[in-house]
Amino acid sequence: MSSKFKSNQIPCVYMQTYSEIDSNKLMIYYHANGEDLLNSFNFVQALAAYFKLKVMVIEYPGYSIYS
Repeated sequence: MSSKFKSNQIPCVYMQTYSEIDSNKLMIYYHANGEDLLNSFNFVQALAAYFKLKVMVIEYPGYSIYS
């Protein structure tokens, strides 16, 4: 594990759309194999905006910044 993260820390991104409707729904998104949190950022941002959801993207151990 990288020294950037302690054993009790998991890299993730929390996105909230800013619209007139405050959603109480949260989607937890896990990226596909061969992607990482940064690769899926634009797609997840579009999902959050389209569905007016809050979205949390969580990185898998061994990928990108969580390796």
